[in-house]
Amino acid sequence: MKKFILLLLFIASASVNAQSTNECNRFHTGTFKYLDNRFGTITRTETRQREVNEKNGNYFDGTIKWLSDCEYEITLEKSNATGTEEMMGKPIRAAIVAISGNVATIQFIAPDGSKGYIKIEKVEIQ
Repeated sequence: MKKFILLLLFIASASVNAQSTNECNRFHTGTFKYLDNRFGTITRTETRQREVNEKNGNYFDGTIKWLSDCEYEITLEKSNATGTEEMMGKPIRAAIVAISGNVATIQFIAPDGSKGYIKIEKVEIQ
C-alpha cells in the first residue's frame, strides 16, 4: 500500500483548476520537491517525469500527457520499487488546483478511483 501511495504521489506531481494558465505553466517543467520531503525529487520535462527517493534509492519514470494547462495524465513506465507492477501503463489523472508562490497543490485520481492531494515546491538547482 505504501508503494501504491508513493506512486500516486509521483503521478500527482503536476495539474485542474489553478489560479491562471500562466501559473500552471510554471509547473510543467523543472525540478520539484514534495513539501513533506518524504518522497524525494521530481524532475519534469513537457513529456517525461522522473522521481527519485534519495532515502531508499527508489525511482519512478513515466510519461506526461498534458490535457490542458492545468490538467495532465501521467503513466508509469519504469520503476525499481516493489509493488508497482500493477500500476505500469495505467494513467493517473492529476490537476493543479491551487498555487501559492512556488508551491502547487495537486489533486490526483488513481486508476482505481481513489483520490488524494499533494503539495510540491518548485526548486532551483544550484
